[in-house]
Amino acid sequence: MRTLLLMALASGALRLSAQDAALSPGETQAWMSLELEWRPIKRWTFSGAYVMRTFGAFQGIKGNYYYLAARRKLNDHLFVDAKLRYVDTPREAFYRSEVGVRVQQRFGKDVLYFRTAFFHEEPQPFWSDGPSVADNFWRNRLRFRKDLPKRYSAYLSVESWTRFRYDGNSLRRAALMTGLRRDLKRGREIAVDYLFQPEFNQRQPRSMSAVIVGFSWDVTKPKKKKKRSPERAGEGREQDDGREH
Repeated sequence: MRTLLLMALASGALRLSAQDAALSPGETQAWMSLELEWRPIKRWTFSGAYVMRTFGAFQGIKGNYYYLAARRKLNDHLFVDAKLRYVDTPREAFYRSEVGVRVQQRFGKDVLYFRTAFFHEEPQPFWSDGPSVADNFWRNRLRFRKDLPKRYSAYLSVESWTRFRYDGNSLRRAALMTGLRRDLKRGREIAVDYLFQPEFNQRQPRSMSAVIVGFSWDVTKPKKKKKRSPERAGEGREQDDGREH
């Protein structure tokens, strides 16, 4: 039943993008990401990440993206976090800040279910001489993750971005994301993800697809050797922070 629900959500997202696909020709990108995690205090997780986005298959650098994040675990199901993203491209440089709440729940032995909602704003470039009007978004993500044999896991994610401003609210962007991840032990993980992201309610709506290859490493020094609990296994390995879009 849950699988059918997720398939329906994904199908709906694709239908929405097809309906708006008076979209300009889609852009294809390749991303490389590196993320480091640190848990110095109980219930707290800090991370930093770098993502290089390129046009096509590494045909030229589109931009460099830097992330800092902090997450606080309130209980086994509820987390709050804050993030800062700095973007440096050949044409401009700007940042985005966001705060969010994440709810997670396990179903059965091997399946994890995540829902996240974020509020963030993205100002104009730092050196803009004109008036700066921030774009405020309400961002919702529904993610289903399944643990697989031999330390693999797979996930499916559906997301929406709604902009709210003095001149009205509108759905601006949606995203469908899926990926496969492999736990390398000792806190290290590699992942291959695919992202499809169409735009809506814009003068020239576009779509973007990206293949993302990432490596993450939890550098926290273990206090003692013990098997990670199911809750801990799902707490920090949701490594979508560095591969944000």
